[in-house]
Amino acid sequence: MIPDSLHLMLRQLRLSGIINTLPVRPQEAADNSLSHQQFLELILQNEVILRGQRQIKRGTKGASICHLYTRDQFDFNFNKVDRQLVYQLSTCQFVRDGRDLLLLSPPGIDKSNPAQAIGLQIIHQGLLVLYRDILNIVRDFMKKPLRYCAIPQSKPLTKGGHMSNQ
Repeated sequence: MIPDSLHLMLRQLRLSGIINTLPVRPQEAADNSLSHQQFLELILQNEVILRGQRQIKRGTKGASICHLYTRDQFDFNFNKVDRQLVYQLSTCQFVRDGRDLLLLSPPGIDKSNPAQAIGLQIIHQGLLVLYRDILNIVRDFMKKPLRYCAIPQSKPLTKGGHMSNQ
């Protein structure tokens, strides 16, 4: 049980990860003969982990990512997607260079899953993502039409019907 005064301070500091785990931590510290510094590291680690999980959850919800495939779970052989390109895009270099990403290929070539896997990797790096498939883009434009449109120069991301970095 956390004393009310400590609970209030933790809430004021918005340390809910510590609030959730503190009741069991003193006994764990005693059982493992942890020093005060080790105990502090342990309870702060709980807060850091919880905040990281919340950041990922908020990021995926805000990005409208519905399939939480990581790039490592993606079946590159089945989908005939260039593994090297997906991993290269997952480094977020294009974001740091101030560029956007638009994946284009013929229907039936899986773009959604690699796009969402790349987006998830970018979210894990602490950056913001907005994922939209073509139906959602059209719906968004119908709600609020563009006043201007800029068409960026780009190289094709497909070659022979497959995603490619050539």
